[in-house]
Amino acid sequence: MLITSLLLLGQVLCFGDSLTHGYSKAVPYPAQLVAPFAVENLGTLGETARNLRGVATLYADVAFDPDAQQHLAIIWIGSNDLASWRDARKILTDVAAMGSGLRSRGWKVIVLTVIARCDARGVSRYNALLRERWPIFADALVDVAADRRLSSCCDRRYYLPDGIHLTTIGYAIVAAKVSKAINEDGGRRHHP
Repeated sequence: MLITSLLLLGQVLCFGDSLTHGYSKAVPYPAQLVAPFAVENLGTLGETARNLRGVATLYADVAFDPDAQQHLAIIWIGSNDLASWRDARKILTDVAAMGSGLRSRGWKVIVLTVIARCDARGVSRYNALLRERWPIFADALVDVAADRRLSSCCDRRYYLPDGIHLTTIGYAIVAAKVSKAINEDGGRRHHP
């Protein structure tokens, strides 16, 4: 009975790369979300915005639950693109296309900024563009990069030794911020 009522309240699709999927033994943020929704982790190891752009809306169409009261899509992508030195504007174009496509299909979209990564360039540039333009293609921005605890990829409390992926504690920070965005009503918000 409880599972049925959760499904009827809403569904959350979490799109992204290994930061969404989880890495090593760390519990990823989708598994830590506190919200009355059915949550599906669609993170894929090595995923890029360029690749996800083509499949996110297709998957959302297939996964769409007509009995759910609300449909949320969370997009946390761009880290692997930046690590391969892809231009921030091109990444944002892909994320914007995903967000617009999902919104046109009835999904409320939440995007996340990219956190520090020891082997990537352009993180600040990408995040600045995302902070400026998210209202065009998303309903909310969760600015995880603005959290000082996640600002140093060398901090082993929050980052694994690879300087890319988060520990369970680091993911808990992301989950708390995303949960707040999911549970607050009011639509277009920037959540620092």
